[in-house]
Amino acid sequence: LQLIYTEDLQTAYHNIAACKIDEARVMKGQGLYNQALQHLQQAMAAMGDNAPKQQIESEMASWHSMNGDYEQAIRLYQGVLDKDPNNDAVLNNLAICYARLGDYARSLALQEQALRHNPHNPELLTNVATTYFRQGNYRQALQIIDNAAGQFRSKQGENSAAYAAALVNKAACLAMM
Repeated sequence: LQLIYTEDLQTAYHNIAACKIDEARVMKGQGLYNQALQHLQQAMAAMGDNAPKQQIESEMASWHSMNGDYEQAIRLYQGVLDKDPNNDAVLNNLAICYARLGDYARSLALQEQALRHNPHNPELLTNVATTYFRQGNYRQALQIIDNAAGQFRSKQGENSAAYAAALVNKAACLAMM
């Protein structure tokens, strides 16, 4: 009887948290970031030790980043990386936060760490090229964006928006040289 009660309670907590996460996503879509973050915090509290904390913290970090609070996003992403140091998506997002704060060296180090795990990821390559571009290293950016454009072309076809964005970045690099 105790086992059944414990499982039912865990299921109830999980359902409450799932509802809070869904509500947060709706609020995020409406631009209500602060309320959405509160719902995510409530989801973590409702689930206690059973919460998918990495997922929720990563989502919260993403929303902080979108809201321009890069320092808080960095703290949350770093917490996720402490538990999952090879998470390419989190490495990339953390790198973007550092780049937005102007810390391009740290951004590139994180992006290169992500590329060691996933060297042909066109999104990662595009972000590395963007970081080099922001540093004024246009030749390096051009070389990497060519690689990214080739990856997009082979994976998604020349009609993809990502491929078009890579070509726009390439044009910007050429214009600056």
